[in-house]
Amino acid sequence: MRQTGYSCDGLVPVIDASLKTPDGREAFNPDGLVPRVVRALKQHCPELGVMTDVALDPFTSHGQDGLLDPNPAENNYIMNDATVDVLVQASTGTSCGRCGHRCPQRHDGWPHWRDSHRT
Repeated sequence: MRQTGYSCDGLVPVIDASLKTPDGREAFNPDGLVPRVVRALKQHCPELGVMTDVALDPFTSHGQDGLLDPNPAENNYIMNDATVDVLVQASTGTSCGRCGHRCPQRHDGWPHWRDSHRT
């Protein structure tokens, strides 16, 4: 990457279907795809900035970027407060490894670029 002139790379994972669950728990796996790739990139190119996509949709079996409400007829389809808690854990926990930027997603799928966090 040094030779191409890139100073930052963004990661959006494609997770094996067998690892997807309704709660997206693979997002917290410190040995999962994202942390392994971040560690490898930082090991080989320590000056490279790495940005991870903080979202659950790559990790959920239902494909939504949030936790589904067990009673959607009575409540909302997505449990927003619980989803925010999970996304905060994913962005600040060991799953992000040594990434330099985290890009939280809005629930309409567009990133909150202005809300990106630098570590």
